[in-house]
Amino acid sequence: MATPPAAWLADPNDPSRLRWWDGTQWSQMSLPLSEARIGTPGASVAGQVTSVVAEPQDATTSPASWRPTPLFWIVGGSVLLAALVGLSSGFGGFLVVISVAGLITGIVAAAAKRRTWLNIPASSTARGLVIGGSAVLLIVGGAIGPHSPSTQSASNTHNVTQSSGSASPQASRTATPTPTPTPTPTPVIAALTDFSSSAIAPVQSTLQSAGISVSFQTADGQAPPSDWTGWTVSRQSPAAGTPLYAGSTVVLYLSPPVAAPVPLIQAPPPAAPPPADNHGGATALCKDGTLSYSAHRQGTCSHHGGVAVWY
Repeated sequence: MATPPAAWLADPNDPSRLRWWDGTQWSQMSLPLSEARIGTPGASVAGQVTSVVAEPQDATTSPASWRPTPLFWIVGGSVLLAALVGLSSGFGGFLVVISVAGLITGIVAAAAKRRTWLNIPASSTARGLVIGGSAVLLIVGGAIGPHSPSTQSASNTHNVTQSSGSASPQASRTATPTPTPTPTPTPVIAALTDFSSSAIAPVQSTLQSAGISVSFQTADGQAPPSDWTGWTVSRQSPAAGTPLYAGSTVVLYLSPPVAAPVPLIQAPPPAAPPPADNHGGATALCKDGTLSYSAHRQGTCSHHGGVAVWY
């Protein structure tokens, strides 16, 4: 008996399906009898009655003989590259890219009834599984994918722009970042002068004119007086030489005024010497000790033994 040529023949194990006979042996590819295009009757194989159908247009559609095509490498490489880019935003981005590619491939296979670049089996069940599985992966990837605050902010900006109608479409898609102002440094006025032993009034006037606040405290920690008149600077904070800025505060520790020294108790001045004794107006002392009040020397003390001393 002659061996039949390569053709679709009735499956010897399942009369409801056709199996590809390659001319020498049965292949692994089969399909339902309802999808076959019936041709002219052929010979019997292994005692079974067969029906000959047209040879498949592309022998590579058989799962057993399928080999990767250039289209497979081009599309598959593109999907893999996109999936790796999506992986940079997390595993959810990776799943989203893979699921979108699978979903599109499954829909094309179901609509065109072709195996596509992924060699999806021709059965409706296989195509449905590809579409359904891709949809599930898309939902999972979207659920676990990161939600960028900047993306959400841009979306909110887009919604506000659409509602107001005042901004252009390009402005709603790309938000222009607002530059952060650089604070201007406060200039240094001068280094703090040493005000030790200085009076309050000129020190306070100098500091306040430079925009420096002044605070007073007693140097000994006592309660401050109601009047600082006469007090002087004992020490200051910050110390002398410290750079000052506008709005700084200088604390002056003050000492009370020094009281005038109290003089010691002195001895009374010496008494003035007594005035010279003028002997009661006598002009001479007689030799017998009596005083003479004579206005002329002639005859003075003549009755008293003569003049002993003239005054």
